[in-house]
Amino acid sequence: MVENGIGFKAVMLGHFLMIICGLFYLVWWVVTFRPGGVRETVDTAHFLLFAALSGLSGLIIILFGLSTQTNHTRLFSSWTIIGFGVLFYILLYFLTVYILKRQATTELLLIIGWGMLEFAVVNWMYGAEFIQNKIPVVLFVGILLIMIGSLLCYAEYYRLGAMAGYIAGMIPLILITIWMTGILVILLMRVFKIFKIN
Repeated sequence: MVENGIGFKAVMLGHFLMIICGLFYLVWWVVTFRPGGVRETVDTAHFLLFAALSGLSGLIIILFGLSTQTNHTRLFSSWTIIGFGVLFYILLYFLTVYILKRQATTELLLIIGWGMLEFAVVNWMYGAEFIQNKIPVVLFVGILLIMIGSLLCYAEYYRLGAMAGYIAGMIPLILITIWMTGILVILLMRVFKIFKIN
């Protein structure tokens, strides 16, 4: 059974770590960028460090999990997802720098990278045959909507006022953390055989 394999467990663990990453990243943002500044007694660096460590660990573990299921039929090849992700990043980079006239920051890479990762996860879930019919399409659309919403916040951040920009910066973190939680719940429900998504 797929859910008893090391790859399945790795994808679950990776998503759990990504949730931890999102929470620490969100706390770091809330404390560091709140209007009025940070109190001198508050050291925010450790929040960002924990976010980076848990996020990188989660990414590596998820990629390992995906790599263990190589014999299943999937909707897209890994190279197709990577290719579209790289092309999308290049287009948005030039749009950001030369049309919107703002600096390209790490957040652009993180948003695109997250989208590529979750496309690969849904692709893997389909190949493992526990999401079928229209469910993969629904999940792909969900990923795209979160990416679009996050990219709009990213693009408008420097044009917004202090409070509006502060809130806009939280939105992608909240959306992505909720998504990762939802995927983890689906995987756990599969483990406990609560239902099979068809």
